[in-house]
Amino acid sequence: MRRMKLIIKGDVSDIERIAINAALEAHKQNHNRTGIIVNHKIKIGQNIYPVEIQNCQKSYMVTMRNKRQRI
Repeated sequence: MRRMKLIIKGDVSDIERIAINAALEAHKQNHNRTGIIVNHKIKIGQNIYPVEIQNCQKSYMVTMRNKRQRI
C-alpha cells in the first residue's frame, strides 16, 4: 500500500486536527477511488465537525467546513 500525503487547507486548531484524523481513519476504510469528495461529520464532545476529504492520486485534500469559505 502506498503512502498518501495529507494536505490540509486552511488553519486548524488542535481539536480540529483530532477530527481530521478520525475522519481520515473512517475514510481510508471505505473510500479508495481517486477523484471523489466525501463529507464526514465527526462528533467530539458536544460539537460536530464537518470534514471534507478529496482523494487525489498521491494525496488526501482535507478541508474543514465549519468556517467561512472563499468563493
